[in-house]
Amino acid sequence: MKNLILILTLSLIVTFSANAERDLQFRPSKILAVKVVNVNGPESLRIYGKDLGLASKVTLGNIRLNEIVEWNNDFIEVKLPNNIIPATYLLKVESKIKENRFERKWANMAITVGAVGPRGPQGYTGATGQTGPQGVQGLKGETGARGPKGEKGARGPKGSKGEMGASGVAPSELASILSRLDALEASSKKDEETAIETVETETERETTVQ
Repeated sequence: MKNLILILTLSLIVTFSANAERDLQFRPSKILAVKVVNVNGPESLRIYGKDLGLASKVTLGNIRLNEIVEWNNDFIEVKLPNNIIPATYLLKVESKIKENRFERKWANMAITVGAVGPRGPQGYTGATGQTGPQGVQGLKGETGARGPKGEKGARGPKGSKGEMGASGVAPSELASILSRLDALEASSKKDEETAIETVETETERETTVQ
């Protein structure tokens, strides 16, 4: 029983170690910094990175750098050719994941080799673009709040004089009209009294007959 437990434990340790090693191997490469140095001869390119894998190939633009001085998981140094033109290049590191295996992984970084020139002049202002199409009409806005009461206006100018009215009735004619009205009123009052007396007489007759 003890031997079986020991075998299982060793098997788990070996499996875990193999998986951990495989995970480390397949982690992507990263270039963190690049430096051009000149030590005892042609310039060298020193590449500082992480998980750079096993030595395979380094290219600078379309130039393959074949003289590898040193290569490990975190650092690579390669020689630069003597006739390289100062410019900005794409540095590409291709590394093996494991010896005698086809799998590869890559890391890229744009770098400048050689002196950096002065800043160029500011460019011209571009031409004005064409007017865009008219936008869609917006939604109708809500009715605004009622405004405050306005101040009392100034007094208007004096109006013009009105036209002359019609002529009034003469005093003599007015007296005649009033006299006629009094006569009519008296006549109407007398007729009213006569009608009342007639009604009263007829009422007395009807009472006597009954």
